Amino acid sequence: MNSHISIVSLRSALFAALIALVGGSTHAAVTGFNGGTGWQANSSGSGPATFSGQQLTITTVNNGTTNSAFFKTPQPDSSFTASFTYTDAANSTRGGDGATFVLQNDPRGASALASGGGSTLGYGATGNDITNSVAVEIHIDSAFSPPIGVALGVNGTVGPYVTPGSVSLYGGDPINVLLSYNGTTLSEQLLDTVSNATYSTSYNVNIPGTVGSLAYVGFTGGSGLDTSTQQITNFSYATPEPTSWVMFALGGLGLWLVVRRRRIARAVCSPALVLPVLVLVALTSSTVRADISGFNGGTGWQTTANNGTNGLASFSGQGVTITTLNATETANSAIYKTEQPTSHFTAAFTYTDAANSSRGGDGATFVLENDPRGASAVGGTGSDLGYGGQITQSVAFEMHIDSLFSPPIGVGLGVNGSTGTYATTGSVNLYSGDPINVVLNYSGTTLNASLTDAITHASYSTSYAVNIGSDVGSMAYVGFTGGEGIDTATQQFSNFTFATPEPTSWVMFAFGGLGLWLVVRRRRAMHLA
Repeated sequence: MNSHISIVSLRSALFAALIALVGGSTHAAVTGFNGGTGWQANSSGSGPATFSGQQLTITTVNNGTTNSAFFKTPQPDSSFTASFTYTDAANSTRGGDGATFVLQNDPRGASALASGGGSTLGYGATGNDITNSVAVEIHIDSAFSPPIGVALGVNGTVGPYVTPGSVSLYGGDPINVLLSYNGTTLSEQLLDTVSNATYSTSYNVNIPGTVGSLAYVGFTGGSGLDTSTQQITNFSYATPEPTSWVMFALGGLGLWLVVRRRRIARAVCSPALVLPVLVLVALTSSTVRADISGFNGGTGWQTTANNGTNGLASFSGQGVTITTLNATETANSAIYKTEQPTSHFTAAFTYTDAANSSRGGDGATFVLENDPRGASAVGGTGSDLGYGGQITQSVAFEMHIDSLFSPPIGVGLGVNGSTGTYATTGSVNLYSGDPINVVLNYSGTTLNASLTDAITHASYSTSYAVNIGSDVGSMAYVGFTGGEGIDTATQQFSNFTFATPEPTSWVMFAFGGLGLWLVVRRRRAMHLA
C-alpha cells in the first residue's frame, strides 16, 4: 500500500465519518392494509375482522365478539411512529366496547387474540390475554364504568381509562391517531377531523423490555351486549433507518477499512468481485421520505391574502383553515417556504368543507408553483379559488364546491392559473362537511388523484397527463389556496404530507463503496505508471 492511497483513504475516511453524523430518516415499514395482504385476521365470535382495500373493520354490529388483525412480519419497536384513523360508526346511544393498537410477541404470534367479551377489547383481562405486549386502548362504551377514554395496556391489562378532553371517541367522527415512541416515552395525539378538537398524552414504557426488539403490530377490538362497527384506515408504521448519505459514507468507510488490510486488498479490489456486488446492491428500489409532514402551527409556512387581512388563512396545530365564513370576496394562500423537488412525489391531505348553507363558496387548490412572488403567491377571489388568473409557472389540483353555478362541484387540473374545467367526483361529495382524504401521486408524466370520504367511505379516482417539471421547474413551492365570492365556507386542510423518492440506504451504501474503490484503483494505477 503506497502513501498516495493512504492519504486518499484517510481523507475519505474522515469525510465518511463527517457525513455519518447526519441523523436518521424514517421509512414506512407497513403502509395500509392492502385488502388484507400480509395480514392475519382472527375472531372468537360471529363478526370477524374484515379488510376492504385500505380499511380494516375490526368489529361489526354482532355482539359477543372479539377480533384481532396482525401484520404477519414482526417489526422493530425500539423507536417508531404509527398513525391511523379510528372511526366508531355508532350503532345506538351507547357503543361497545372498544379497540386497541398492539405490539406483541405472544406465543401465538400473528394469531394472538383474547376472547371473553366486549370489555376485553380483544386484548386482555380474560385469562388468555395477549402476553409480551403493549397496547394503546380506546374504550367507547358509554353505559358502564370505566368511562369513554384511552389507556396504555401492558401484557393484557385493560384500563383505567382517561377521558380525552373534547375529542369524542364515540361520536362517529373519524379520529386521527398519531403514536410516536422514542425508546422511553410513547406519545399519543388525537385529532377529531370534524370538530378539530385535539388531545395529547404520553406514557413512560419500555417496549423492547416488555415485548422484545421485534414485535407483531396490529389491532384488536371487542363488542359485548353493546356493539359498534369500528373501522381503522390510513394506517402506517414507520421505523428509523440511517439516511442515504450515512450509508453512502459507511459504504466508503467500510471498503477503506478492508483495503487497509494489505493481504486481502488485491482480492477485495478485484473488479470480478467488487463490481458485481456493488451493482447488485444498487439495483434495490428507491424509498420515500416525507419532506413536509404537517403544518406545525404554521412554522415554515407563509400565508398571504388577496384582500388585505380579511379572512386570512390561519394555522392550528396540524391544520390550516384556508377560508372562513363571512369573509366574502377573499383569496388566501398558505405556501411552504422551502422549495421541493417535483419530478416524482406523493402528496396526501384531508380536505373538509364545513358548509355554511345550501351552497358553498367557492373552493380550494393544492398547488406547486414557481411564481415570481415565491411563497407569497396568491390568485384571484371567488371562482378563481385563490389560484386562477395570477399564479404563474404552476400546476394545481382544484376542488370546486359552489353548488349554485356552473361549472359543477368537482375536481380539475389547473396549469399556470387556469380554472373552471371540473369533473364530478361520483359519490364523493366535496360539499358535504365530511372529511375527504386526498392522495396525489406523480410519476413524472401522470398525476393520479384518489379521494375517499372518511365518513361514507365512498371513493373516486382520476388521473391527468402533465409535465410538472416543464410547467413549474425541477423545484417548486408547494401549498394550498382558497377563494370565496358571495358564498362562503370554512375550508380546512389537515394531515398533510409531501414525500419524494430518494435512493435506499443500501443503494447509497453501494455507491459509497464503489466511489472509493474507483479512487483507490485510479491512484494505484497512477503510482504504478
